[in-house]
Formats: sequence, C-alpha cells, structure tokens
Amino acid sequence: MLNPEILQELLRRQGDRCSICGEDNVRLELHHIKPLSQGGNDSIENLSLVCRNCHANMHTRRELREFEFEAYLLELLQRSTDFRNVRAGVEIGRERHLRADLVAEERVDGQWREIVVECKGQSSFTIPRLRDIVTQLGSYRGYMGRATLVLAFPGELSPAARLTFENSGIEIWDLSYLSNRFKQEIPNVPHPILQPLLMATKVGIAISREELLMKELKSCKPGKRDWVRYQEVMRRILERLFCPLSITTIFEPPLTTYFDPPG
Repeated sequence: MLNPEILQELLRRQGDRCSICGEDNVRLELHHIKPLSQGGNDSIENLSLVCRNCHANMHTRRELREFEFEAYLLELLQRSTDFRNVRAGVEIGRERHLRADLVAEERVDGQWREIVVECKGQSSFTIPRLRDIVTQLGSYRGYMGRATLVLAFPGELSPAARLTFENSGIEIWDLSYLSNRFKQEIPNVPHPILQPLLMATKVGIAISREELLMKELKSCKPGKRDWVRYQEVMRRILERLFCPLSITTIFEPPLTTYFDPPG
C-alpha cells in the first residue's frame, strides 16, 4: 500500500496538475514511470500523477519512441517561419563524440539566436534521470558557445524540476510550450500519438516577454564566461524599455579583449 506521505508530496510537487497534459481540477491517478512488472517500485522518484485520459492512453496505445518525437519536432521547426538552418543529428565535440538532436536558429523579437535541442520521448522522469539530462546538456556548452540549450519532451515538469533546469540556463519545451509555440504547424503535421496529444493540451497562462527576459538575465552566471551573453540580454532589455526598434544598442566586448595578454 502506498505511503500517504508520498502521495501528499506528489500533489505538492505537481500542484494538482496532470504531469502529461497539464490539465488541472481533474481526478488524478497514480502512474509508475518504470512499471512494477519491469522492476519499478513505489518510490517517489518512480511515481507521477496523471489524469484518467492520459493514464488510459499510456496503457492502451503503443509506446512513443524517442526518434518519432525528434522527427516530429524537426518537421514542426522546418515548417515554422520563426526557425531557419534546422539540422538533425549534429556532431559536436568530436573528441567526446557528442551529438545534438536538433540545432537551429530561432527568431525572437526580430533577432536570430542559435538553439541546441535535446529531445526525450518520455513524458516524465525520475530525479536521477533529470540530473543526467542537466549534465548532458551542460556538456554542450563548451562546444556551442552562446547557443541556448533546450530540453523538449511530450510531458510536464513539476515546479521544482523546472527550477532545476532554469537555474542551469536550460529552456523547457514541454507539452504546453510546444502546443502554443507550434499551434499553426501542428494541425498540418499528422502523427497518431503526438498530434492529438498536442492539440488537446491545455495551454497555461502565457509568460510575458519581460518575464522571459528576466529569467534569461537571472540564468547568466557571474564571471567572464557569460559576459557576452549577459551584455546581449541587457541590450535586449534596454531596447525593450527605452529604444525605438530602429536604434541598435552598442555594448562593450568582454573584458578579456583588453586585459588578456596576446597569443
């Protein structure tokens, strides 16, 4: 029998929302991320709360394979006019044999930025798995420079898990984000699992551009490593607050330009 304290902790973490579709104010059911029949257990790291519809779908439909989700997101990116130079399976850091699932340029407020997207097919994760993903994405930083790191998956994260990624400077493309970001493209890209799931997802309250900029600013780490990224974020904030769109803010190069010895 499940410990009632574990159930209460799950409710606190998820905020009474389905961990897959994000629906709230509905009856939630207990789901084992790794089934008991496959060696799973009743620990809180292996449990998730889902609505009745999502739970039924997970046990009746075939399992979504990761390459299917990656291919589906690739087509959404290619169809959207807000993305360009979209590539799949990009090799980076040859000495370590790193491979980025998707690399593209995204248009945000008229500016193009490079993004590196890690795709995961599952809808929920154990705590150790989340830590592994943060480490995996963090390993790309040394090779991708100022690129924005993104985790994309067909589910929802708890507020605590989301904060872990935000503190690591990693953006989350969950069901709610994907459903809203690609609402024009999804109806034209069929898939027996993903299309109906995304079209049925309840989109949460939209985050303003100002809130997004503040989150990006908070993710910049002190020191030289994020100096250029910090100035770029500050430039966009200043232009948002004070400058007409026709004016480009001028900012300094990193301090290493002046003080590092040549060679």
